[in-house]
Amino acid sequence: MSHNINTVIIAPMTSSIKKYPTRVPIEFQGKKKQIALDQIRTVDKVRLIKNRAIEEEHI
Repeated sequence: MSHNINTVIIAPMTSSIKKYPTRVPIEFQGKKKQIALDQIRTVDKVRLIKNRAIEEEHI
């Protein structure tokens, strides 16, 4: 089913720690972060691929 849908649902990761019930604490690359479920977005897969290509150019 996911192959037919052109969008994905994402939740951003932040290093700004807040005591909100919609924030999920995680550790990423040895640092404390949170997943911001209060900022869920639906994004076109093409946009994600474009952004990933731009990131890889800067590495």
